[in-house]
Amino acid sequence: EVYSEGQEGRGTLDYLRIVADPAQTAAEFRRMLAATKHDYVEFLRPPYASDPFHENLIVETALRGVRCRFLLEAATLLADQRRTMAAYQAAGVQVRLAPALPLKLALFDETEGLIALLDPVISRPNWTSVVFTHAGMAEAMKMLFEQHWTTGEELTPPSGPTA
Repeated sequence: EVYSEGQEGRGTLDYLRIVADPAQTAAEFRRMLAATKHDYVEFLRPPYASDPFHENLIVETALRGVRCRFLLEAATLLADQRRTMAAYQAAGVQVRLAPALPLKLALFDETEGLIALLDPVISRPNWTSVVFTHAGMAEAMKMLFEQHWTTGEELTPPSGPTA
């Protein structure tokens, strides 16, 4: 009887989706980024479903006047990625480094986003993403981002030509 009553509830949770396929996660990311109008923040940690170091859409987003901020794990940043981040900075993206980040996170206009969690069960690193459209969850994730952002260090441009 309790099971039957539970089946007659709200139905699916349209504001929350679990995505395990990296290609689908990348597609969701690109869709949300293209629709962003005001604010885009992200915790960057490898491995990447959508390579943020070769993503023209990020530069286009910054050039549209969207406030873009990246917080990267310092230890995982390679020299060529540092040069790409410097090019992003030239386009108006703010970039800081943190010693460690708790998860992968991308927030768009403080209303929707992606949270990627490392699967603890398998031996090869793999992320499962939670895609959400929920203002309360976005607000909580934005507070987490801001907490880490304030303690992050500004990324200094590398010496030599940028990519």
